[in-house]
Amino acid sequence: MENVADIYTLSPVQLGMLFHTLADTQAGVYVNQYTCKLSGSLQPNLLQQAWQQTVARHPVLRTAFLWDGLDEPLQVVREQVELPWHELDWRGVTDVEQMAKLEEFLECDRTQGFTLDQAPLLRLTLIHLRDNRYQFVWSSHHLLFDGWSLPLIWQDMLTYYSALLQGTVPQLPPTRPYRDYIAWQQEQNLTAAKSFWQRQLQGFVEPTPLPAAHPGTSQCYQQHTQSLSPSLTTALKTLARQPHLTLNTLVQGAWALLLNHYSGENQVTYGSVVSGRPAALSGVETMVGLFINTLPVTVTIESDQTLIIWLQTRQQQLLDLRQYETTALTDIQRWSDLPQGSPLFESIVVFENYPTATAADIGFDTSDVRYLEQSNYPLALLVIPGESLELLLLFDLGRFEAGEIARLHAHLELLLTAFVEQTQSKLAELPRLTPAEQQQLTTWETVD
Repeated sequence: MENVADIYTLSPVQLGMLFHTLADTQAGVYVNQYTCKLSGSLQPNLLQQAWQQTVARHPVLRTAFLWDGLDEPLQVVREQVELPWHELDWRGVTDVEQMAKLEEFLECDRTQGFTLDQAPLLRLTLIHLRDNRYQFVWSSHHLLFDGWSLPLIWQDMLTYYSALLQGTVPQLPPTRPYRDYIAWQQEQNLTAAKSFWQRQLQGFVEPTPLPAAHPGTSQCYQQHTQSLSPSLTTALKTLARQPHLTLNTLVQGAWALLLNHYSGENQVTYGSVVSGRPAALSGVETMVGLFINTLPVTVTIESDQTLIIWLQTRQQQLLDLRQYETTALTDIQRWSDLPQGSPLFESIVVFENYPTATAADIGFDTSDVRYLEQSNYPLALLVIPGESLELLLLFDLGRFEAGEIARLHAHLELLLTAFVEQTQSKLAELPRLTPAEQQQLTTWETVD
């Protein structure tokens, strides 16, 4: 009990994540990596000090998890922790070799994992690439915080760095600790949530088959990224400005239609990752911790319905879900008609609309930012907004071949293009084949 600042229970999402981590033999499960280039007159010693101060500010960054011999798992916040800081020098290596070394380093770092009962569950590595150019790698366990928290932490670190650089006292507002969210959650009445989710899942007895998937599993994941053109991205953003529509709704609508096209089922279900930050908890938007939740979205496809009306219905459905977005997935599963142990869904959609960090002139710039996440679902669509909308498919190599994933990407882009070109069309009129596939089909019919 030495060096203990606080002890409290886990959130339902943390409990599920802890269970999967302990049960999964695959090394590196739930290890997330944030990487970026730092260019300019960076002072590594000040960067290290800024990170030490940031870890001291946020309890979750000093948290370990204990479960052995306990009635229920607990998270223990340490008073002080030693910052895992490493510096490497790759200046004698060519750019091509540096890229290969970085991928090898990231793989080794991820599979190293973390010892969950020893804080902090993070590692920081600064790699010197060239004069005034560095690669930064920040690895952490997902049990600590979500993607929304990441820029909040980064912003605090930049504030500390700027103060150290100028020899001033950092001006940071007070922040609510994660334990306040745990306390809030324990006070919630689940009666209304149970009634809502039972209505949502009424008649749902089996998960939607995954598109183009094979039986079996490998728990070895790969990423396939496709960026939409700036013109298509702009057109989608323009469409999303219509009443009762958002860019997130458009992507989730396309994903539901994709599942419908591949499965042939008129009712499909997938998981939607939500922020899980309750508006009723003041200051929640600046709290650091694990709030995200994954909720089932059940969608009915009526072929004679007009696309724009159908999309607006999807938007209202997602708004309704937000009232109950902190409900534990384990509870929702228990309230459904699915057999115990059967998953509600096997694919998820993550729309990464996070706050951004900004900084005054501190002598260096940040570029080439990447946030590498792991998933325990066979298929995950990660959507990263920007000038070009980035669609990243994270898939289990035991269930999918790379060519099938590329085809999924093509069909997803086909649907999103149809959204802006055929707004008044009925769902049945939307294209199912790419021009290349249509040409191939025409060729086969001609041969026959």
